[in-house]
Amino acid sequence: MKIPDPLSTEIVAVLAALVIPALLVEPARRLALRHGLVERPARHRVFTQKRFVPRLGGVVVAAAALAPAVTVTGRLDVRLTTLLAGAATVSLLGLLRDLRRIRLPIGAATHATMAFAVAVGDVRLRLIEPSWLDLVITMLWVVGIANAFRVLDSTDGVLPTVTCATAVPLAASAFVIDQTELALLLLCLAAACAGFLLHNAPPARITMGDSGALCAGFFLAVSAAIVHSGHGSFVGLPILMLITSVVAVDAVVVAVAGRDRGWVEDGPGRPTRLGFALGPNLLLVLLVLSTAGGGLLAVLVAGGVLPAAGTVAGALLVGTTLIVLLLQKPAPAPPPQLPRIAERHVVAPARTLVKEGAQR
Repeated sequence: MKIPDPLSTEIVAVLAALVIPALLVEPARRLALRHGLVERPARHRVFTQKRFVPRLGGVVVAAAALAPAVTVTGRLDVRLTTLLAGAATVSLLGLLRDLRRIRLPIGAATHATMAFAVAVGDVRLRLIEPSWLDLVITMLWVVGIANAFRVLDSTDGVLPTVTCATAVPLAASAFVIDQTELALLLLCLAAACAGFLLHNAPPARITMGDSGALCAGFFLAVSAAIVHSGHGSFVGLPILMLITSVVAVDAVVVAVAGRDRGWVEDGPGRPTRLGFALGPNLLLVLLVLSTAGGGLLAVLVAGGVLPAAGTVAGALLVGTTLIVLLLQKPAPAPPPQLPRIAERHVVAPARTLVKEGAQR
C-alpha cells in the first residue's frame, strides 16, 4: 500500500477534478440557457416546479471525473478499462437523452451498454453460483443502481452529495486492498461532485441531468462490485446494502409515493416532514452523514470488525424510520403573517385628501 506524495500526479489530478466543475459549470449553464437545454417545469421534478433549470452540468462532472484517467494509463486492467469506457459511453448516451434531439430508444441503449460492459469487463459480484446467474445479478445490480441515482437528481443538491459521500468510503476500501488506481478514480469522482455542489446546492442553478446521474450511478455500482466482490453472499450482500442504503431509501419512497415525492418537498410549496423540520441545507448534512456512515459500516463489515447480520439489522431499522418519515403527509404550510388591525396603516382615499387640502 503506497501513500502518494503531497505533490504527486495523483493529488494534482484530484485537485483538478475539484476545480474544473467549479470553473466550467457556469459557462455550461449559460450555454444551456442560450440554446434552451433546460429542465422544463414538470410535476415529477421537485425543484423545477415553477422555473427552468439547465441540465448540462453532468457533462462537466463526467469530464472532470474521467479526465484524470490519463494519469494511470498503463496501469489499468480489464475491469478498470471497462469501467472508464462504460462510464464515458453511458454519459454520452445520457447527454443525448438530455438534449432530446434524437428520437432513438436512448434508455434501452444505455441499459444495454451497461450490461455489455459488465459482461465484457469480467465484473462480477460473486454472490452466488453458477457463474451465469451471478452475471445476471450483477447486470441487474448495475442497471438498478444507475437508475436509482438518476432519480436522486430530482432534489436540489442530493445527487452530488450522495455520490461524493458514497465514493469516498469506496475509495478507502480500494486503497486498503491495493487498488490504488480505482481509489484515485473514485476520489476524482467525489472531488468533481464536490465542485459541482457549489452550483447545485439549494436553490439549484443547474442540474446534472442524465449524463451525470447515469454516469455516477454506473461508476459507483461497478466500483462496488470490483472492491467488495468475493466475500460470498452472507457478507457481500450486506456490504452492498450498506453502501447503497440512502439510494435504496430514496428508491423505495419513489416506488411507493411516485416521482413527485422528494427528500425536501412533496410538490410545489409542500415540504415533507423532514424538509419542514430540517430545511434543505441541514438535510444535505444528514444525507452526507448517513451515506458516509453506511460506507464506513461496509468497510468495517468487510474487514471483519463488525458482524454482518447485526449491522444490517440496525441499518434496516434506521432506513425504515426514514422511509416512514418521508412517506408522511406533507407538513402544513405556515399561515401568512398579517399585521394586527391596530398596526395596519390605512391610506385615506384621494378625494378625502383633496377636500382636506381645499378646506385648509
